[in-house]
Amino acid sequence: MRQLLNHYSFVWLGLFLLAIVAAVTWRVRRPWLRAAIPGTLAAGLVVAFVMLRTGGGNVHAVTDVDTALASGKPVMLEFFSDY
Repeated sequence: MRQLLNHYSFVWLGLFLLAIVAAVTWRVRRPWLRAAIPGTLAAGLVVAFVMLRTGGGNVHAVTDVDTALASGKPVMLEFFSDY
């Protein structure tokens, strides 16, 4: 369960925020505005999720790292996690 929360923490937080905004805007009298505010937030969350994801690396095995380090050229190693 903990891994599920950690893996999808951005999604859970976004859904929670979207639920709060939808509950607050429920009392807005204009139906188009009542749909536009949570819709805009949802679109913004999707864009943020896509833009903040890191891409795949170009080194996929330990032998590739050893080859890059032994090549004699400067090497920058970056370790990251999307979660």
